Amino acid sequence: MPKYIGRRKYNNDEDQYSDFLEDRGVTNIEHYLTFVLGENYETNFPARQHVWKRGDKLYKLAYQYYGDLKYWWIIALWNNKPTDAHYTVGDAIEIPFPPEEIYASIVR
Repeated sequence: MPKYIGRRKYNNDEDQYSDFLEDRGVTNIEHYLTFVLGENYETNFPARQHVWKRGDKLYKLAYQYYGDLKYWWIIALWNNKPTDAHYTVGDAIEIPFPPEEIYASIVR
């Protein structure tokens, strides 16, 4: 289940990017809006604790705990740290379960 299914898109053609767009020969760029958890987001899923160590990557943790690296973004979203660069060695993070149910609760 890709994380972009059902996501809203934004057509960026703002004047501040005109030079950037012109250099690339396009009039706009379409991209997905950033997903933000709302106040009504379910947090009653069980979670396992993991201590971030050297060499950890979100996709590796998704594979280790879920058996599928495509759910890396659930770990990132759950911990409010969107990229590997936001974690430091020793950070205690949560790995929520089960990813399929979490995905279903987000996409509703």
